[in-house]
Amino acid sequence: MNGTPTPARPERKATLRLGQRELNYITLVVALIVIVGVLWGGYRGFMSFKAQRDIVIAQENLHTLYSAMLLYSKDFDGKLPKADHWTDAILGYLSASSSRPGGREAFLHGPADNGEVGYAFNTYASEYNFEPSGSFTQKSNADAQPSIDPDRTVLLIEKPNAPPNATVSIPPINNVNDQAILYKALSFPHNTGDPENAKTVILYLSGRIDVVTRRDMRPQ
Repeated sequence: MNGTPTPARPERKATLRLGQRELNYITLVVALIVIVGVLWGGYRGFMSFKAQRDIVIAQENLHTLYSAMLLYSKDFDGKLPKADHWTDAILGYLSASSSRPGGREAFLHGPADNGEVGYAFNTYASEYNFEPSGSFTQKSNADAQPSIDPDRTVLLIEKPNAPPNATVSIPPINNVNDQAILYKALSFPHNTGDPENAKTVILYLSGRIDVVTRRDMRPQ
């Protein structure tokens, strides 16, 4: 009896097998978490890169559109076109880009996080006169100020899926109420995965182009 080995207990074998299965399960879960984390980080990185690229395209578009408006104004006594047909008016002053499909009209829209944006023309800038001796002579807006500060007056903003000749009404930004009107008009189509830091690009009547976040523009 003393020389006979004691057989292994079946329940201990089962316990060892169960422990190995649990270890394999934990390893699999950890691996999945790591993979998901890597994929999510890669996706966030890609979206951040895409948003930055889209913003650069928007800046280029707005610069090109502003240059076309200046050329237009030289042929029309220093004035910008009327707001309700602004894209029709400046289309002939745009040159097709050799690096972008779509011809001249490619500058009238650009990519965003979700789809495409076009541009809306501020009615307060309709027929603005760039000539040094000129004045703001818009007739269609009786409430317009006789003179406006170009550096405080929005000319174009981004609008998702904006049609040709799209318009918006934003007064010169002189107080918090004007700021609130501007904020309400903006769409922030870039970097939308981070709502507070979602961005948009604004062209002012002076030619200044600003990239701003939702946090920047929210009225205080």
